Amino acid sequence: MSDSQRLPPETFALGRIASLLVMLGAVLYFTGWTYRWMYFAFFQLEVTTLPLPLESFYIAAFQVFFGSFRAIFHTIITAALVVVGVYCSLWLLEGQPSLRFQAGLENIHGGYWLPSIIV
Repeated sequence: MSDSQRLPPETFALGRIASLLVMLGAVLYFTGWTYRWMYFAFFQLEVTTLPLPLESFYIAAFQVFFGSFRAIFHTIITAALVVVGVYCSLWLLEGQPSLRFQAGLENIHGGYWLPSIIV
């Protein structure tokens, strides 16, 4: 692709925001649909046969995440764990940390007890 055909940086920012909003909407809809499905399954009703509006699934998702103090606490803990998990996954995928970790193990323990696969 030549330099004259490159998109401006604002387009990339809008694309990232749009993709984030689409993913957030999908997660909220899926959570709300699953909550409604489990709730009505208790009464032996199918969600697909009920005339529920689309917005009710989003409202149910907010009820799941922010319905009580305990739910808010669990949401915060889960969000923090997801952020830490993504950060650690990206950190490990770089490949450099594993080499540094192996070198650190060799320095700490002298490299005598480590199996030949790690060393």
